[in-house]
Amino acid sequence: LCLMKTHLSILLIFCAAIGFTPIARAQVKQGNTPSKQQTAFQFYQQRDFKSALPLFKELYDGSQGSSIYPYYLQCLIETKDFDKAEETVKNEMKKTPNQQRLDVDLGYVYLMAGRKEKADRVFENAIKVVQKNPQAAAPLGMAFRSYSLNEYALRTYLVAREKMNDPNAFALEIAAIYEATGDFRKMTDAFMDILAT
Repeated sequence: LCLMKTHLSILLIFCAAIGFTPIARAQVKQGNTPSKQQTAFQFYQQRDFKSALPLFKELYDGSQGSSIYPYYLQCLIETKDFDKAEETVKNEMKKTPNQQRLDVDLGYVYLMAGRKEKADRVFENAIKVVQKNPQAAAPLGMAFRSYSLNEYALRTYLVAREKMNDPNAFALEIAAIYEATGDFRKMTDAFMDILAT
């Protein structure tokens, strides 16, 4: 029985490796074609953003809007359609106001379009929100980190820490940023502070 299970596992791994699983074979037999969403994600994973873009646009304009938004936006940025990217982010802002992650998206679009000063202003305004509401730091910091904007993420956490009057707030996130930026001394200090508390 054990040997039989081993053979079955090997067979399944082999089928998966060549992309010919029983499910895939059934789809071929039945003539099933991948859905628009599956095709869009396949192009996206292959970094064929030009092919993925019209499919994501159709899905975004349809009922799936917000769940498709990040992928559609990335396709617009990768294909350098910055005007449409800006319009799309602003459209999302109207639908879901007071979402600081969208400010980061907008700033990133400006940054990629070579409008650094405008991007910096958007990022600074997003961090100002944390001064009034330190709880906004968690999603905002994560949004900055998703674009590798570590300097802004760090400032977000440090502002929140100061406003909360808690020297240990966001300690893990701050340590992770130091690691990502290669500042291992500060990373070690941050982890030692965590251990101390």
